[in-house]
Amino acid sequence: MRVIDDLPDQRNHNLIIESRYPKTILTTLICQKLKDIRGFDQCIKFNTAISNNLGPWCSDRLWQDILDNPWFQTQDKKSDNNMVYSRKYSSNENQLLKEARQLCEIASSEPDINNDHLFTPKIRELINCLTAIHKQETFHGIIFVERRQVAKAIKVLIESLSVFKDSIRCDILVGHGGLNNAPGTVNMKLGDQHSIIQKFRTGELNLIVATSVAEEGLDIQASAYIQSRGRARRREARYILMVNEQNKKETELILHFQQVEKNMKDFCRALPEERNVARLFDQEYDPDFIKQQESEKHLKNAYEIPSTGAILTVGSAIALVYDYCASLPSDAFCNFKPVYKMGVHALSGNYCVLTLPINSEKRLFEAFASSKLEAKMAVSLEACIALHKLGAIDDNLVPANKRIKKRLAEEVDEEGKQIGSRKRENVYPKKIPSFWKSPDPTIGTLLGPYWITYIETINDSKFRKMCLITRSPLPPIEDIEFNNTHLVKLERLKTQFMFQKREQVERLSSYVIAITRAVTNKEFTCSIDNTPYFLAPLKSTGSFDWTEIKRTINNKNMPIDDDDDMSKLQDTIAIDPSGKYYFVDNVERDILPNSIMKDDTTFAQYFKTKQDIEIRNLQQPLLSATRINKSEEPGTSEISQFLIPELCHIYSISASVFRVLHVFPAITAHIDATLLALDAKKSLNLHHVDTTLMIEAYAASSAGIKINYQRLEFLGALELKRYHYICSQTLPRRFWRPHGFTTASDSEQITKVINFHKLADKTLADVIESTLGAAYLTDTTSSLKMSLQAARQLQVPLETVQLWSDFNQLFEIEKIQCSYDPSLRECSIERVTEIVGHDFKNKGLIVEALTHASVPVSSVPCYQRLEFLGDAVLDFCVTDYLFEKYGTAPPGLLHNLRKSSVNNDILSVLCVQLKLHTHIRHGSSYLMESILQFVQLVQDSTEKQGEYWLDFNPPKVLSDVIESLIGAVYVDCQFRLEPVLKLFGRWLKPLLENHISLQSIQEHPVGKLKYFVQAYGCVQCETRNITQNASGPKKCVVFIHQKPFTSGSGFNTREARKEAATRAYELLQEDENLLPSLCTCKQSVDF
Repeated sequence: MRVIDDLPDQRNHNLIIESRYPKTILTTLICQKLKDIRGFDQCIKFNTAISNNLGPWCSDRLWQDILDNPWFQTQDKKSDNNMVYSRKYSSNENQLLKEARQLCEIASSEPDINNDHLFTPKIRELINCLTAIHKQETFHGIIFVERRQVAKAIKVLIESLSVFKDSIRCDILVGHGGLNNAPGTVNMKLGDQHSIIQKFRTGELNLIVATSVAEEGLDIQASAYIQSRGRARRREARYILMVNEQNKKETELILHFQQVEKNMKDFCRALPEERNVARLFDQEYDPDFIKQQESEKHLKNAYEIPSTGAILTVGSAIALVYDYCASLPSDAFCNFKPVYKMGVHALSGNYCVLTLPINSEKRLFEAFASSKLEAKMAVSLEACIALHKLGAIDDNLVPANKRIKKRLAEEVDEEGKQIGSRKRENVYPKKIPSFWKSPDPTIGTLLGPYWITYIETINDSKFRKMCLITRSPLPPIEDIEFNNTHLVKLERLKTQFMFQKREQVERLSSYVIAITRAVTNKEFTCSIDNTPYFLAPLKSTGSFDWTEIKRTINNKNMPIDDDDDMSKLQDTIAIDPSGKYYFVDNVERDILPNSIMKDDTTFAQYFKTKQDIEIRNLQQPLLSATRINKSEEPGTSEISQFLIPELCHIYSISASVFRVLHVFPAITAHIDATLLALDAKKSLNLHHVDTTLMIEAYAASSAGIKINYQRLEFLGALELKRYHYICSQTLPRRFWRPHGFTTASDSEQITKVINFHKLADKTLADVIESTLGAAYLTDTTSSLKMSLQAARQLQVPLETVQLWSDFNQLFEIEKIQCSYDPSLRECSIERVTEIVGHDFKNKGLIVEALTHASVPVSSVPCYQRLEFLGDAVLDFCVTDYLFEKYGTAPPGLLHNLRKSSVNNDILSVLCVQLKLHTHIRHGSSYLMESILQFVQLVQDSTEKQGEYWLDFNPPKVLSDVIESLIGAVYVDCQFRLEPVLKLFGRWLKPLLENHISLQSIQEHPVGKLKYFVQAYGCVQCETRNITQNASGPKKCVVFIHQKPFTSGSGFNTREARKEAATRAYELLQEDENLLPSLCTCKQSVDF
């Protein structure tokens, strides 16, 4: 049903709309209150238009939605499209808005739809139509409207009528409206659109009031009639146009539609018998009878695909051939079309030869028939059948390339987030290292055996040496560095031991519970059998400090008596009367309570005046102490303060032990990372991969571990279920506890934080790549054997490949057969061989590597296959070179170096320097002109330093030829890397040495912003293209935590992104406190 409404064009804001009805009481009251509010005049126009089209009742009901629009929110209110509005209203304006909303909350009874004073004839007629048809069991309908406010008003009216209460389930489907929300507009997010459509499909909804929303969520007014008419294509469906008979324009429009439809049917009926399909939709015919009488000629030699039931006929094959050609990979210099060559043979009659583009899976076809048209259709059918059997056309008769492009374009989830991106996150369970699993009760007893690992902070006597006691020997653990100042060494003893008494084990178990309470300020429970490890402080002699253990378990803070030996206060923590904790640094015997403070008062006078405390012992020496800030990293401190002993208590844990406990959660996190890496090695059967590299491969940068996967991911350049082993973040200390410890105070949210973690799709893919990088670095033989094994274990689909040499065997089996003819002299083989420096066994690879897709006739395919392979091989060579030369550089710089070292610009310069551009085979004059222009630019810039080619914009063909020749060498050498590495050393390495360095690379603004923000720890920074119009400047906005930060515009999207990112980076650089004020990543642990 189509409701053609009378709303004016929203872009014409100055148009005065005459009122069809007098203002209602509600509208009058709201106008009196809000007439001076900014933006309200536009709302009045919307309301008047709704009243004119639907009636005063509908306009009154719409006021609630208008005033709930983000425009009228006071500040920092998110709209449906995540824009943030900060309209600053005065207190008086806020009060008026509040009062206006209260007026809208007055409940109303069911309206009388037949009341001429409340509803227009149009809306009454619509309700009558729905009343007549809504009780049908299969009722499903779409009401198409021009404007979103109309859709909302109609929905509200339908839901208010009791006649539809049990039969109509209604909602609206409108566009998302872009970023500029005007007052009174109605918008819908992409995810909500998908949800409404899904509910309509499943029957949860049976009526939608919709604008002309296409699959992108945009209103396409020009095709509204065609779209809505197409929705009613079922035989039982009805398409109703509602027309104002007094509106001449509307009546002429419907008459025009009817005449066009009649002409179309008459034309179709006049077609020959075999092409007449119009009669299938004439209701006076029986469809089954018509199908039986269809022309045998039309279905002659038809090709049916059993899996889908798709049928390809001679009449539809030609169109499919053109569709297939258009789907083939091409560039600006190609225009792929099939070539039909007709002729007459003396004996066989008419024939047609079909030649497909050079990069088609099969190119030549021939067919004979009684007429030229039949020969053309027959050869097209033959070609389509062959292409289907080769997999170039799928079972739905859609070109495979077209399907792949569509699938890649549609890889978004129900929220519109791109699958595989860093923005798309999922919650995954964490894995406890198998090392900590409860011991086998049949092996050993409670008394042992046990293994000892010493925990010692190097070169800092303030940290006590501790002893970690485990039921199995810990593997070697790398040293741990904290805050760039403290180095913790873990030394495992090779011998095992047994406890003498059960009481010792029980006391150590209680001690672990006590120190966990001290770290987290929570009470925990855990049985001895489930306690994963024990921890014990050591004396200077190396024996267990049972006195410290007993004092910690008892958890009693002792007062400092006058008789206490002050020298014993070394290595203690003092607690002042306010409950603050201090490290006792020294006993100041020269400073007493009567000593003068800075303000000329004594300490005793200060406490008497400020806190009304009388100091009893005026001869006691004061303590110099440092305040403990539990949220700080070890090694940070505040200015020393003085404490009066008699006012303080001594904490039950020694200072040297407490310092170790302060970092113990991080130590256990590092141990767990090592153990998880070992579990991953075992799970993947990668026992030969270096453990340190595996730890690096599975540690995300947010995990708080000094090494992380980004460096190895640069080398490894697949989402697989290895998320259990990934260390994604360091938990706040208050959430830490040994595995198996439980507490009644844990909320559901805390349980989620402990047992699950958020991982982005991109993180999972990066970890897979970093695992391959770890395997490659471990293998010192350069045979790639270990990398190939890792890839297979990571479920990379390598089919029957077991060894690297199997790639060549697979290539020989599946390679495209070509008819290379050396006598054609299609290029200068000798000269190109000299440039490459490799004697090709298969000369046809040289010709293929130099053949552009625009060549109309060739004995070999175009270079696209070799270019695809060469691109990957060259990327590997460049990555290997950069990692060897700049291996200690941060991952961000490595990525920037690679972007500068292998791209279209630098490879095109290399192509010109090698004079390979003179050997390219192509059939485009436009390409030749572009090449000559670029050659001149290069020749004029030979003396320049750095990346002088960045603004040259070369034709991509030049860089493709470099990559395809590298791919040709790789194939001709039976997939061995050594010849390619030598070629890289002769060709590209000198160019990199002379023009690319850490100091010279010009970092892309988007990349610079990305790495700056990620270095802080923020993962919620993104750039979005917001331009909707096809013409005009392109616009881009930088969002930080879903809030717009900066924007940019340009003639293309790339320039707009660069400008927006540059502005954002400059703002963040100017104010070091700006990013911390915007980012909550470090504080947030919610799912």
